[in-house]
Amino acid sequence: MTLCARPGCSGAAVATFVFDSTACIVWIDDLGDDRPAGFGGRLCRRHADALSPPRGWRVDDRRVAVPPPPRPAPVASARVDDPLAPRPDTPLLTRAFRAAGAA
Repeated sequence: MTLCARPGCSGAAVATFVFDSTACIVWIDDLGDDRPAGFGGRLCRRHADALSPPRGWRVDDRRVAVPPPPRPAPVASARVDDPLAPRPDTPLLTRAFRAAGAA
C-alpha cells in the first residue's frame, strides 16, 4: 500500500498530482493511471479533494468520478400530538437559549 505524501498523513494514496509551473496548472489523476512524466506526488482522497494550488493556478481534476455514498433513509417525522416529540418551546430549551444569549 502506498501512503499519502502529505507530512503526518498515514492515509492510503488514491491519486497522483502533477504540476506544470510554466502553465500554472496542477493535474490530479487516479493512482495507477499512466500519465506523462512530471510526477509530483501521491495523495489520499482527503488531501486530493482539498488540494489548493497557489493563487493564479488552476486545478484539472481528471479522476474518475466516484459516486457519493448512499444517503440514509429518511426518518419518519414525529406526529404533532406525540407527547415524546421534541418541542421548541420546552422550558429546558428556553433556558438553554437564554443562557446562550439567543433569547
